[in-house]
Parts: sequence; C-alpha cells; structure tokens
Amino acid sequence: MHFLPSIFIFANMENYTEPIHNFSELDSAISNIKKDSAWLNGELGFNVLQQNPDSNVLVIAMHENTEFESYQANNSLIIKVIHGKLRFKINNKVSEIESGKMVILMEKAFYLIESMEESVFLLMTFNSFKNDKNYWLC
Repeated sequence: MHFLPSIFIFANMENYTEPIHNFSELDSAISNIKKDSAWLNGELGFNVLQQNPDSNVLVIAMHENTEFESYQANNSLIIKVIHGKLRFKINNKVSEIESGKMVILMEKAFYLIESMEESVFLLMTFNSFKNDKNYWLC
C-alpha cells in the first residue's frame, strides 16, 4: 500500500522558523560528511546543524541500499530529501520520496528509511507541532 506524504500549510507562519538560513552551511555539512571516515567506510554519515530543546536539524547521508531505523517519540518529524531517493516505511505503509519531497510524521511510531540510491536528507524534529493548532493538512 502506498500513501502520499502530507503537506502542511501554516496559517500562522510566525510559529515556523526556517532551520537553515544559508545553503552554503548545508553544502559544507554534506562535504564534511563525505570526507569523514564513517562515510568512507560505507556507514551512514550525519552532521548536526541545529540542536536546542524545541528543535533539532540533522543532515544525513546514506549510501545506496542502506537502512535507517528509528522510533519517533514525542516530537513531530520532517524528512526532506535534498538529493537521491528514499523509501519510507511506517505502520505497514510505504512511500517513495525523492529530491524536493518530504514526509511529515506527527505520531509516535517506529519507522524505517531505505536508500534506493545514494541520498542526502534533512531530518528535523520539532516540539511545537504537537501543541500548535495553526496549521492545515492538505
């Protein structure tokens, strides 16, 4: 079974802050990941771009045909693909997401991300979504 990722349109944009203000920061993070020994040894690579009590932003790079399994606890989660193609599995549902697409998860759940090709994505967690009533689901 396939599902389409939800799209959030914020009615109150003052509650949303762009996690990355400078794309050179993202390019630098990706470059550093790909120079790291973990990446060169075939492992998943990551770099923390932002970390505070309300939100975390990581850039994650995965080699082709690798998996990333995790549990989403209390925060909402956004996965935005920078380049590549991922398969996102949650609750027996599967969606393929590619460059420019995203998945938003607002529930406690186990999920699995599989890279269908070498991929880089942002993984963002936000406390604000769980109590924020200023958005619409489309």
